[in-house]
Amino acid sequence: MNKHNLLICLPLGTLYIIIFMANGYYLYLSDFRRFVDSATLNSFYVTSVISLIFFSIGLFSFFKKQKSIVIKNFFLLTSVSGIAISTSVLSSQDIPVFKTIEIISVFMLSYLLLSFFAHFPVSTKPNYVKIIIFSSLLFSTLSSVVYLICNYLGYVEHSKFFYIYRVLLIGNLFLSIVGCIFLISLHLKTNSLKVRNQLYILIFGIVFSFGPLFLFNLIPGMIFGESQIPFVYCLPSIIVFPLTTSYLLVKHEIIEVELEISKWINILIYYILNFLLFSILIKQFMHLSNRELFVICSVGLLSAWASIFLYKIGINTFIQKKTKNRENTDLNEIELFQTLSKEKHAKNLAKIIGKVIHQKFDINGLCIVWNSNNIYHSLHETGIFQTMNQFNFLNEINKLEKDILLVEDQTPSIHMHVEKYHLICFPIAINQLVQGVIVIGEKNNHTLFQGKEFIELKELICESADILSSAAILNINDKQIRRTKTRVQNWNQFNHQVIQSLEKERKRLSIFLHDEILQSLILQLNEVRIMQTKRNFSVTLLDEMDDQLEGMIYNIRKMCHDLHPIIVEDLGLEPSLQSLKREFELNYSILIHVQFNCEFKIISKNHEIQVYRIIKELLNNAVKHSKGKNIKVLILEENGFYQCSVKDDGIGFDVPDNFFDFSKGNHLGLLTIHRQIAELNGSMRISSDKGQGTFVTFTIPLDWEDKNEYTYATSG
Repeated sequence: MNKHNLLICLPLGTLYIIIFMANGYYLYLSDFRRFVDSATLNSFYVTSVISLIFFSIGLFSFFKKQKSIVIKNFFLLTSVSGIAISTSVLSSQDIPVFKTIEIISVFMLSYLLLSFFAHFPVSTKPNYVKIIIFSSLLFSTLSSVVYLICNYLGYVEHSKFFYIYRVLLIGNLFLSIVGCIFLISLHLKTNSLKVRNQLYILIFGIVFSFGPLFLFNLIPGMIFGESQIPFVYCLPSIIVFPLTTSYLLVKHEIIEVELEISKWINILIYYILNFLLFSILIKQFMHLSNRELFVICSVGLLSAWASIFLYKIGINTFIQKKTKNRENTDLNEIELFQTLSKEKHAKNLAKIIGKVIHQKFDINGLCIVWNSNNIYHSLHETGIFQTMNQFNFLNEINKLEKDILLVEDQTPSIHMHVEKYHLICFPIAINQLVQGVIVIGEKNNHTLFQGKEFIELKELICESADILSSAAILNINDKQIRRTKTRVQNWNQFNHQVIQSLEKERKRLSIFLHDEILQSLILQLNEVRIMQTKRNFSVTLLDEMDDQLEGMIYNIRKMCHDLHPIIVEDLGLEPSLQSLKREFELNYSILIHVQFNCEFKIISKNHEIQVYRIIKELLNNAVKHSKGKNIKVLILEENGFYQCSVKDDGIGFDVPDNFFDFSKGNHLGLLTIHRQIAELNGSMRISSDKGQGTFVTFTIPLDWEDKNEYTYATSG
């Protein structure tokens, strides 16, 4: 953790722990304990648990993503909320120190709420939002300072002063919550149904968390002087806010937790409610101390959890086994149905062919034999073939297969004798393999097929064979198409997984270099500077070491950013592109105009990172090859697609007709971009002429599941 993170985490975490321990010390070890009833103690337990939940969620999120501005604001919000909640019980007992801490915390809480939702779900907000946040900070700070001054002068003891401040406190917090809901609602119109549902969850979490507190306690207490429902009974609903917010932080890939968050949230709420209900029931019928009550309830709930867990293991095993058997049965039924359907289709064709041949020629029988998985079977037989021994007949056909292959190019028919009949066999060949045989019996007048009649028979047999061959070829082509489609889908999925895996590896390496190697180098640099101060070594040598270490630190930081642009995850795409613009303008003396028009669209971090990489590579190409002085970058969202373009006023080049011809020239960067966009299911177009600059546009679907055919077009 770097110094900046320590400046945020350590003081605030220490302050929370000190205030939390001071609450317990004042309640248990001071003389105040003698004046406290059991209801106040119970209220203290509830507020302490809720306060710890707030602080723990914020601290856990902060350690998962220390460099994120969103997470820093979330940690500040949950910590200050925890402080306000933990001091609420002693503040209600009119203890000046805790009342002052609570009031200042609630005032700052109003500002921190607006500050957090100004960056989440995305940091792109209208300019007036900054004015609102600054006004909230100014009002909260001034109100806190005025309260401290008035408390020092003794004015807070007056009932009118305290009432005015209570109205200001509740009104400021209420307006902040309304402002947060307004900031979230800005994103509802421009996002997909999935994202809108997540935003509705967030709005519901805010309303459900703070609604009971305002409706049943704060507002009635402000109007009537006293509320019918105690504060501690309205407070548990506020737990929903950090839980739903942390859940959406995971969903938006701001923090990475490989857990089923929604499932654990439901389980946690379930057991908390059961714990409270169980403790109330036992309290009604048994006279136990709070410690004994807590132990009994905990043991009971743990036993119930263990029994439910074992039951789920057993039932899941049974369901998986049953599901697997059902899937195997369904698969067998599908395969059998497909086989029967194909068999039925082939038999119908054979029946029609047999009918046509019988109408044309007066023969004593016909049989059409088909080869299925190297096994011959009869599709249709008439006349003598119906009484013939099928086993012996098919065995003779199988023996003739070699002869058929040898002579089918010269003679399309083979004569054979089976039992007492003279038969003529006409092979059906597909790809030089025998797929079937049409066998013709003798003429009823006991004459032979000769001359024109035999030629007509062969022509009819050839046409019939073509029909059966076409049906078989269509079946084979259908299988090949299905196999090819499956392979393409597998390759697309595989490529998608490769991209995701590569991105994770880059991120892991980036964190490793930053948190371990870079920190070690900074430590060595500090030690060198200490030695330089003490003048223990040569000043020249120390200066050289200092310069080298500073250069290494700069290069490692740049490498970390190149491997994984953390700035995109932290700030979003638009601020990251503005930062990239300033970097290029400073390093290459070029003017870059960036126009970002995605309104309040919430886009996955993976898409933002990929678009950032592509635009950065296009800018690198423009700087290295175009020799232009102005570059225009346009990014807009339209109908679920990212429409991006990069245009320069450089020397241009001749665009090849085939995209892969880029590899022959000095344009490997464009070929890499082409492949990257293809993996994202996108399309790309390049327009360029010598002396006219280059215009590159690309489109990427925001949803990976969109079935967009990848296309490429060039114009010169």
